[in-house]
Amino acid sequence: MKTSDYFGSSRSRYASAAILAFALTLGLAPRAVRAACPTPVPCIGDCDGKGTVTVDEILTMVNIALGNTAVSACLAGDGNCDGSITVDEILTAVNAALNGCAPPPLACGNGVVDAGEECDTGGWCIGGANAGTACTSEGQCQGNGVCVGGTNLEVACANDAACPGGKCVHCVPAGNSTIPGDATHTCAANCTIETKIHTTLDPASSAVLYSIVLGGSLPLSLSGTQDVLVGK
Repeated sequence: MKTSDYFGSSRSRYASAAILAFALTLGLAPRAVRAACPTPVPCIGDCDGKGTVTVDEILTMVNIALGNTAVSACLAGDGNCDGSITVDEILTAVNAALNGCAPPPLACGNGVVDAGEECDTGGWCIGGANAGTACTSEGQCQGNGVCVGGTNLEVACANDAACPGGKCVHCVPAGNSTIPGDATHTCAANCTIETKIHTTLDPASSAVLYSIVLGGSLPLSLSGTQDVLVGK
């Protein structure tokens, strides 16, 4: 089998699963709501948590929608945590199977020390009327955010569509923030404990002062020491 035939066949299977899901789930009565949603769903349809969505997982979602399988067989298929699988959720899973799962949401900046973090002092809103105020979630911020990752890194954005390959973040993790209960350490913007690095300025180094009043630039020699706080 040629490579092109293989991928063409795979896409046909995904398309068939989507059509089957749409045809079979129309008119289904809503099911009982789950008591609570344990965590946000990172990728709808990724039943086994491996970061991809397969045809078998899509078909599992179809069976859940039909009432033949319990929702517990694919909690990641129930994106809005209402205890049921809908046509929209199945089609979202098909899209993830064809185009890949979106990058997981950033945990750093939510005020909770998650796995892999050394500290988390929350964040601050980067845009809108409440720019500069403390935050622990995206919903607390107004206005534009900034692209994190992808081709538009650090470019202003309104949503993820403006950040190809990255994510539009409105609540930016705070840096150089004192860790609660630990006055001797500070938290970096990447949620690692900062280290103070003591440096001595090279006598041969210099800076340049640009001034409109002076009509040009003025070289300045540097000397002395400087302490720099850096995360890992």
